[in-house]
Amino acid sequence: MTGSAEEAHGEWRYERIDGAGHWLPLEAPDTVTRLLLDFLSQTAGAERAGR
Repeated sequence: MTGSAEEAHGEWRYERIDGAGHWLPLEAPDTVTRLLLDFLSQTAGAERAGR
């Protein structure tokens, strides 16, 4: 996963969710939702700012 930065084009970030496996939305739905909303709010803000 950490090697993905070389292949990613655009905004991204790496988050580790301890205790969750492959099915993150099923195993940690509250954490996934919180992280997604935070990421989307930050990237939308950057988009509006012209970054």
